[in-house]
Amino acid sequence: MGGSEDGQRPTPAMMPRRRPAIPPAQRVPARSAFKVAVGMPRRGVPGAIMWPDTGVLLALGTDQDLLDRFRRHYGGRVRLTRRVARELRAHSEACLGAYAPDQDYGRRQAAIRAVRSLLVGERSLPLAEPSEEDFAEIARAAEQLKEVADAGGKSHGGEAEIIVLAVHEAARGGTEQILLSNDGGASLVADRYGIRTRHVGDVLAEFACADPDLAPETCLTAFQAAMRVSAPPAHCRQETADGFRCTTSPSGCAACDGA
Repeated sequence: MGGSEDGQRPTPAMMPRRRPAIPPAQRVPARSAFKVAVGMPRRGVPGAIMWPDTGVLLALGTDQDLLDRFRRHYGGRVRLTRRVARELRAHSEACLGAYAPDQDYGRRQAAIRAVRSLLVGERSLPLAEPSEEDFAEIARAAEQLKEVADAGGKSHGGEAEIIVLAVHEAARGGTEQILLSNDGGASLVADRYGIRTRHVGDVLAEFACADPDLAPETCLTAFQAAMRVSAPPAHCRQETADGFRCTTSPSGCAACDGA
């Protein structure tokens, strides 16, 4: 067995050529599923406190009109953490090389708009920050976020801080707290703490419900531009203008009331 026909061992020239070893392809991790806020009307929850993370503010920063609407629509209901403010400033001050991807330039310009609109001058939003007693809980939330993260290398401190501060705000006042985030992992962890999440497409849909002159096609175009900077998972995105179309009728809004 294993010899040539004449009983001699095969020479190297006769040996079958071995193929180079190819390592198995690495499985691309699936993006965290977004925990959709089931039962929440498209128009949002009147009076709810809104906690935006950096990604949503960058997405809104792709269009100055979106930032202006954000301020008008939510008014004094926005809670912006100091850490998110620092992250926005860091994006706005980023030094970009000659070969930086277009997405990096878009993110920097969006951050500059967001900083000017929300963090500068007399109209600057007040900033919320944790106390020393909150740090241990924030660290635990950050560890939970790492467990469900799409990719490593991120501290998740911003989302963890928001979640903990929102939980404490809810305990004090009883008002619903809503996280505004495009991050699927953040929505999953926030749900464990009793905090519902909406992404930037949901925010634009709220704008459309509040303003009958805001065309759904305009919202879709703005949403598509925003996603180039920060996008929610594909399974929960609005794919057509109907996702932003207000269907108000004499008996109410079918999209909002579940009719």
